[in-house]
Amino acid sequence: MRHRTEHEEADEMTTLLHCADIHLSQKEKDYSLSVIDEIIEIALTHGVNALLFCGDTFDSFEDAVIMRQAFRERIRRLPQECEIFLLAGNHEYLRRRANESLAQYDFGIPKENIIEGGMWKLFQREGFEILAIPHQSDYRSYAEWDIPEKQQPVRIAIAHGVLSGLSFTGFDDEEDERAAVMDIDLFIRHSVDYAAFGHLHSIQHHQIGRVDVVYPGSARVWRANEFGPHHVVLVTCGATVTHQPIAVKAAGRFRTYRLFVNFIGDTPALPDDAEQWHPADWIALSFFGVVEDETTARENIQHLVNQVKSKIRRVETDVDDIKVLANISTQPLAKKFFDLWNEKKPVAADPAWPAWQRALELGLLKIMEIIKNTEKFEA
Repeated sequence: MRHRTEHEEADEMTTLLHCADIHLSQKEKDYSLSVIDEIIEIALTHGVNALLFCGDTFDSFEDAVIMRQAFRERIRRLPQECEIFLLAGNHEYLRRRANESLAQYDFGIPKENIIEGGMWKLFQREGFEILAIPHQSDYRSYAEWDIPEKQQPVRIAIAHGVLSGLSFTGFDDEEDERAAVMDIDLFIRHSVDYAAFGHLHSIQHHQIGRVDVVYPGSARVWRANEFGPHHVVLVTCGATVTHQPIAVKAAGRFRTYRLFVNFIGDTPALPDDAEQWHPADWIALSFFGVVEDETTARENIQHLVNQVKSKIRRVETDVDDIKVLANISTQPLAKKFFDLWNEKKPVAADPAWPAWQRALELGLLKIMEIIKNTEKFEA
């Protein structure tokens, strides 16, 4: 009996690209489309057999309708052999009128590959099969689903929601609608090898029994505090299923900085890692300190913010921690404290510099408290 060569085994491998939570939106059209452009490039580079969009591909049903032409134009770059599955997530139901469906619109893929409504849908392909589980408000009837036995070596499930018993970062107030919770037994019972999930915006992998449960995380920075690189996942199906995350550079990153404003209202230079920023980054700047002249401080903060805006796609600022002590320098006690601090302060490069900045802030606040209490007592 002739054994198969490594080349023949490689030819039998099937590769799929698993992505989720792209949130294509009219509001951030250019940015979100740049992310899907890179996803298409990744699919082309790896010659994948199927591209799995596991929910929240669009930020709302309205966005899906508006952006369907741009979506079509991009997936046309894929070869015909690359099949596309588009699963509706909870966001594809936002701002959707009764009796509307994604399948009523042309997204450049067969209607049967748009998964919405019903309990489940099974796609048989050579070497693998897709068990699609549409977004539902309640999955508790799964034990009664009459799903055929697995016919191919590998069964891939695609779903959008939360799996019970798994740790995750929690829901965000910005999510307009929460996805229902699924039981891992749904996937074990129906012989799933790889569960391709969407909904949670952090990349996660859990091995539960024989099931690989994978969230690629959001493919782009959709909201604040989505730190780190963003990914899609390349899935390889052969005798076993393997997967590897691939970073999406066009997604950029969410970065946050806490910046000190000194007593005279000066702000620091751009953060040390500013040269590493990507144009698609989202930067959150939080300013703190004690100032005597709020107007000067605000002008300097705005100048710094304008520099940041020239480099990245989005910036947000928080100045709530700026304390204003008007005319504090005229107070003898404060003036003496400030002179002593200025005399002994280390250079800005010293590791102790942040502690000295904090000491100045706390010292001046305490002095102001003493002055106010003295004035009350004398009155």
